[in-house]
Amino acid sequence: MLYAIMLVRLTTKILVLALVLSLPAVSHSQDTGSTSAPYIRVEWELQSPRGSYRNMCGRVYNTRHVTARRVGLLAEGLDTSGQVVSSRFKEVLGDVPVAGYSYFCVPLQTGAATYRVNVRSVDWGFEGQ
Repeated sequence: MLYAIMLVRLTTKILVLALVLSLPAVSHSQDTGSTSAPYIRVEWELQSPRGSYRNMCGRVYNTRHVTARRVGLLAEGLDTSGQVVSSRFKEVLGDVPVAGYSYFCVPLQTGAATYRVNVRSVDWGFEGQ
């Protein structure tokens, strides 16, 4: 049973990695960012627009000695005056292991001047709890 759970988690992480790597990468300074919360660091990058959306993809790092579970992120697009023009809440897929990371991708509407991500929730616990 434990082996099956571990296999499903590994397969899920591989599929997410394949998705992230298959997306076209853009490396403009205004299209990348990072943020942190206690024991959590988020690094992200915006992908090229596709229609009226663009994907914000990145990694969530865990520096605590306990697994981070159900990590919730709030991704926002801001206009030139700093007002939120689009937002989306997204949970990171799977757990963020001790001293490790997990991936996330959030589709956001295009047209914002800047983007940001905030960590909104984390449940701390050991795997299997």
